[in-house]
Amino acid sequence: MHLSQPVAAAPPATRTPDTAPTAPVVRHPPWPGSVAHPDTPGFERSAKAWLFDLGPARWQCEGVFHRRPDELARMVRLYIESELATAQTALHRIRLLRTSPDNGELLDFCQRESNWATAMRDQVREVEAALRQRRMARGKAS
Repeated sequence: MHLSQPVAAAPPATRTPDTAPTAPVVRHPPWPGSVAHPDTPGFERSAKAWLFDLGPARWQCEGVFHRRPDELARMVRLYIESELATAQTALHRIRLLRTSPDNGELLDFCQRESNWATAMRDQVREVEAALRQRRMARGKAS
């Protein structure tokens, strides 16, 4: 089930006659609702559970992903990026060929999948960065 919605891109920097350019507003994707925030107990456990739900089920049998959730996040991001590429390729193909009476329905489906994959990729990037930062902080503390 695809619950996340894509986040609109930040507007470009603007310049008015009387002012210097203004910086674009940086918008981060929404934090996944089922993942605890990085500074709270249970972050890593909830991040792993969410990431395992997004990736292939067989990845749950890989011990390295239980020990290295930052690597799990990287692999899930790559997996979702491949899903995004598939949806975008399908969209392009359907638009070019226009051979099916179901083109409109197929286009809608592929667009929804593309939107979902984009939103999930962006959320996974946020979680991945937080896991990587946590791992680096642990390395410095050792």
